[in-house]
Amino acid sequence: MAHAPDDTMEVVVPLPSSELRPRTRDYLPNALVGQSREKRGAENRPRPAPPRRDRDDSVEIYSVSSDQSYQTATHSPPSGINAHISRLQNAVDDRTGRFKAEASVEQDLFALRPPGLANGPRSDARDTSIAESPAQLPSDLMENLIATYLGREYVNGPIFDLAEFQAACDEVGDIHNVAAGSSGFHAILMMVLSLSGLRYSRIDEGYLESLFKHAQRLTSASDWSDSPWMRVQCLFLQGQYLYATGKPKQAWALVGYALRSMQLLGLQSKAGGPSGRERQQRELGRRLWHSAVILERMLALQIGIPPQIAHPLQVPLPTHLDTDYIDSVSGGSPSAGGDRPSVIEFLLACARLYGHVEGIMAWETEARVRHDSCAAKKLLALDVAPFLKADALLYDWQVSLPSFLQADGEFEPSDDPIVRRQCDILRARSLYIRLRLYRPLLALGLALPAKCSCRPGGHPHMTGTEAGSTDSPMVYNMVRDTSIKCAAVAMELVDAIEENEDGLLDGGDDDTWRSSGTPYWENVDYLYACGTVVLAAKLLTPEFNNPRLISALRLKKCWAKVLSLLRQYRDLRPTGGPLAKAARVCQNTLESLAEALERSAAGNATAGLDEETRSRLTERTMDTPARSRGGPKNPPGSHRVYLGWIESLPVDLDGEVE
Repeated sequence: MAHAPDDTMEVVVPLPSSELRPRTRDYLPNALVGQSREKRGAENRPRPAPPRRDRDDSVEIYSVSSDQSYQTATHSPPSGINAHISRLQNAVDDRTGRFKAEASVEQDLFALRPPGLANGPRSDARDTSIAESPAQLPSDLMENLIATYLGREYVNGPIFDLAEFQAACDEVGDIHNVAAGSSGFHAILMMVLSLSGLRYSRIDEGYLESLFKHAQRLTSASDWSDSPWMRVQCLFLQGQYLYATGKPKQAWALVGYALRSMQLLGLQSKAGGPSGRERQQRELGRRLWHSAVILERMLALQIGIPPQIAHPLQVPLPTHLDTDYIDSVSGGSPSAGGDRPSVIEFLLACARLYGHVEGIMAWETEARVRHDSCAAKKLLALDVAPFLKADALLYDWQVSLPSFLQADGEFEPSDDPIVRRQCDILRARSLYIRLRLYRPLLALGLALPAKCSCRPGGHPHMTGTEAGSTDSPMVYNMVRDTSIKCAAVAMELVDAIEENEDGLLDGGDDDTWRSSGTPYWENVDYLYACGTVVLAAKLLTPEFNNPRLISALRLKKCWAKVLSLLRQYRDLRPTGGPLAKAARVCQNTLESLAEALERSAAGNATAGLDEETRSRLTERTMDTPARSRGGPKNPPGSHRVYLGWIESLPVDLDGEVE
């Protein structure tokens, strides 16, 4: 398994004593998470145009200089392989001996223990390092950041108990108030602020990075005394942060380590008990596991690596608790009729959706056409049963969604902003999964009408007349229909991203409804994939035309939207960063591919990829070392063209992706 970066990351999620009552609305002000009850109660309310207010260009930026970034920390975390071995050994020791005595359900594995009750003495040095940290957010901004996390991240991945988290926040009150909370909770709180701060224009990324680094120091310290499960929760939160800041490889390694740690801690074998507290602890473990599995599979799609966990359902899916209703989170009133949305429904829907990732990535490998092989021979020998099964299962998944998560127009959109966001996010993610399923046949659809050296005179295998012939195989028709649908899916995904993209939040009254789709760090990969599909669709021969689904005009408009959105993400923050660089590289590569395709009617866009990119793409997709050759080259006299650019990923474009 890949190793996490040297600055090893571990985070913790707080959960104080079980007697504390939920105080949900304390950290969900109306300006960020909900509207007034009168507005929420309005039936059949169409989505309002957000009450845009004039945004002052001179927005105050909260930042911290790098030379002040937590220099008082006294613990240096273990680095590299030593850190991994140390933590894995601790996990093994816990599983085989000490852990059984200390980490029973009765000990509240997921609870945040006050410093005086933590296992073992807490060093004064650690308290000092927290107290002197330069975290100087105004209290109102801090509350807004917590509310944003709860309304946009927690509801999609409920990895801790909401009531206990809020009670812990009440005890701390201020990030400097170390005496009121454990270092574990402070690490969690810093990660919550870091994650939600990425959505705000007023907060400098350097400041968020300093919080992230300090959380790493806290959770990797040798005298960690909180629950090992809290450490796993911290790993998950830090993996989310790395993903959101454009470091997918580091995030993938870290989330994979968190999953392995959960396996070593025995999550999949824990038996349920009769008490309510035992059930709550068990459900929290399942939520954490499946949230991590979902993130790991999203990252696997992004970097082109098969998922590490082959059978994620070895841990049962979580079940609903009475505190899981979304109106309990947002502070709203239950709807008078119909379904009552729950945060668990979204988690279950995503877990089932990303359960298809392993099969789809295997299908991509199986259906891939080598640049030196015949597409027709590949297609006629291809077993399409996995493709048809995956397509049928995705359709079954879609129709089985609860009504409030349906996006097909049959149901009235929810008037709760959280539910609306979940519906929009789920639709975008499902479209991307479908695009990845259909894309291999789109590549074949481009290769079949092209000249092929295995036929006399390089005659194509499929022309307009042959495609409609009674003698042609039915698989030709399947390729044609799938290629059209792949292009239609890409256009719908781009439209969904553009419709819901409103830029960064600024703390205004309209933030509740703004950016109601997938976050920008997801969208960069989606847009690049859609851009390559749109370019490929423009090359489809006339027999592939279906004016009802795709047309030259629609493809042209979609292409312009892709480039416009990538430019927006490139300039989203003045400080740039890995994500801005990824957006810029994606935009430049798509423009280069488009220029190369204009010069090659056959669809040969090899010139649109530089030598290093072609090498990385070939190595990833063909398992062939290509650096010494500079990428695929056709033999002399060959009529075949290289179409591997269609399935390229942003990770192929930049060798410095972390």
